[in-house]
Amino acid sequence: MATLKLIRMAWTLGFLIVLANAPPYVAAAPNPDHELSITIHWSPQQSDREGALWLGYLTARANFIGEHRDLYAQKEGEITSTFAEEVEARTSAVHIYRELKAKDRTLNAPYFNDLDRVESNSFMREYVWTYLRRPTWTETPNELRLTEFDAWNATNLGNHQAMTKGSISFSPAKTKPAQTANAPGPDYTRLVEGRQVLQQGNPQRAITEYLDPVIDHFVAAYKGSKSRIYSAQNQVKMIIYAALPADNNQSIEVLDSVWADAYLLKAYALTELKRIPDAQQALESAIGLSPMNSQYLSELAYTYQMQKDCEKSIATYEQAASMAELSSDDATKTNDLTRAWRGQGYCLVEQGKLKEAEAKYHQALALDPKDDKSKGELEYIRRLNTH
Repeated sequence: MATLKLIRMAWTLGFLIVLANAPPYVAAAPNPDHELSITIHWSPQQSDREGALWLGYLTARANFIGEHRDLYAQKEGEITSTFAEEVEARTSAVHIYRELKAKDRTLNAPYFNDLDRVESNSFMREYVWTYLRRPTWTETPNELRLTEFDAWNATNLGNHQAMTKGSISFSPAKTKPAQTANAPGPDYTRLVEGRQVLQQGNPQRAITEYLDPVIDHFVAAYKGSKSRIYSAQNQVKMIIYAALPADNNQSIEVLDSVWADAYLLKAYALTELKRIPDAQQALESAIGLSPMNSQYLSELAYTYQMQKDCEKSIATYEQAASMAELSSDDATKTNDLTRAWRGQGYCLVEQGKLKEAEAKYHQALALDPKDDKSKGELEYIRRLNTH
């Protein structure tokens, strides 16, 4: 596995992840609303191909704790997981495992193979209660299918042994200035300003004065770098990118989203200027940095659509839909999926495949009943069918 090197910092619910080979733990930044910070204790092992999975598990635990602090005694020391926390964290780890296996067919983690089967059969709650129950879990959760799980368990898990790596603790908050130290940098500020200029109807100015300077800064900073550089939009993607195989033991650096987003905004600006091939090139650069970003893929598919290459457009929209699973939240996932399905629908209409197009728009509406764009396209298909 490639050397893991997360050199940029990602804020999620007030805690900070910094991954490297040497440190024995990953410490959370203090939450300004609390005296204690959430700390992930983790010792990456170079030979441990499951490391990214356990880091994903621990990250999901820390996220859950950050969202539900009222469930935990606010005292320094290791945090005993709750039932709901374990269910969510192990489910997240399974999703990461599936994505990693899709990218690296040689990955084979027996424990996570078992956990994948558990989750695929909707038994994660029963598994956690049966195998991982803590003394503090005094009340049995509602609607556990324990009898059904026991029967399935006997024939599907065999001599399975539950496993946990790493831990979470509450630690004394360091200093309040830590938040100031991690305030948005000049590149992020310039990116935001460029977006505002673009929204005001000045695409060329946005490119020249804001977006290109951000891109040029990163290009100069990483010119000659021997590392494989990724730009991630959320923590799940950070973990996956950090764990992807690289050639010749090449190290991996995972940055925040600013560099790739600068290319995305530049593509929007170039589209406004009717420079579609140039927009396509900018999006290809964004995807080179962030290959699992559903929005980038859909926007690239749109450039193919504009250039009348519907076969390539549909294939790219299909990729975008498959990557929507890695969206940061349910609302973003819905937007990513409906965008990709509508894009496919448009091209299918162009190809005269009206029934297939109609199915895509209905699929979008089933997920988001307020999708007016899909409603409008269905009305357009209805009018085509009446002529």
